[in-house]
Amino acid sequence: MNRQAVLDVLNSLEVADMNGGEDAYILVDNNEDVRKKLNAVGVSDDVIHRYGDDDSFCVLALAFGEGFADGYEKGKLILWGPIDDELRYRVLNGEGTAEDAARLLKQLEGNVHPREQVQWFAGQMESKLQENDHKGGWDNCDMDGFPP
Repeated sequence: MNRQAVLDVLNSLEVADMNGGEDAYILVDNNEDVRKKLNAVGVSDDVIHRYGDDDSFCVLALAFGEGFADGYEKGKLILWGPIDDELRYRVLNGEGTAEDAARLLKQLEGNVHPREQVQWFAGQMESKLQENDHKGGWDNCDMDGFPP
């Protein structure tokens, strides 16, 4: 499926209602014309209904939930370009944005395959951390007695 073609259609749809912030949504009408446009680029009616109801659906939820979009900038769903050396150096030199770092991390995560022993150890540590979550963590601790 052509992710950019799907985003082009989603970005072209007329917005019925939207909200920004932490609970962001962008609703569009769920009608035959909209479904035909999305069906033409490979998005099924089942997928559309997964992110709404018979009246409307959320294009943000659909785009990110189905992995079509990598970001949202200036009112448009976007697909990131390839990870290149310029992006890597920008992030490594502290000149990149938070989104640049997220892109690079997402790319790297696919290449990390820890050994079975490391996965077991990480699971044991996570269990211990969860047991102690009620203690509140290190954020408010006095660190004066610890070496730098």
